[in-house]
Amino acid sequence: SESAKGAKIEVELPDFPGVTAMNLDPDILPKLGLRSEKGRLIAPVHLTIPAAAMGSGLGSYHSYSGDYDVQMFDPESVREYRLDELRLGDLVAIIDADSKFGRSYRRGHIVIGIVVHSCSTVAGHGPGVTTLFTGKKEHLGFELSKKANLAFALGIGVARKNKTKAKKRRKK
Repeated sequence: SESAKGAKIEVELPDFPGVTAMNLDPDILPKLGLRSEKGRLIAPVHLTIPAAAMGSGLGSYHSYSGDYDVQMFDPESVREYRLDELRLGDLVAIIDADSKFGRSYRRGHIVIGIVVHSCSTVAGHGPGVTTLFTGKKEHLGFELSKKANLAFALGIGVARKNKTKAKKRRKK
């Protein structure tokens, strides 16, 4: 139910009853490149992140505001999961995580979120991810895409520059 535009929004997805959607403007939903595959909601994501890498924000009593942080404390994990490639606006999949009733580790579940703030050097903190979708793997999936970023969904920033260059080439 929508309580106020941009604040604590839960969007109903009648075609995907096993997926909870939150923290997004319903007008953005069709722009995210979501698709259906065998009854599952499939979201494009730039990277996958193991739940073990998540830090500050775990245990929150709800996920309808705020975020939780990707810990950048371990150089091997940063390299293995390419966490240094995270960008503001990236859509990411957090594996074995659940945010339906707060943020927690839960095998067989996935959180699709968006990177909303940058890195921190404080232990347990790092780039922040706000939950957009959460559900069991049977109901929610992902596919990797370098364009899984809000900039491409909205045609702003880097995506706008690419559109402008393409238009100039077509005119020549």
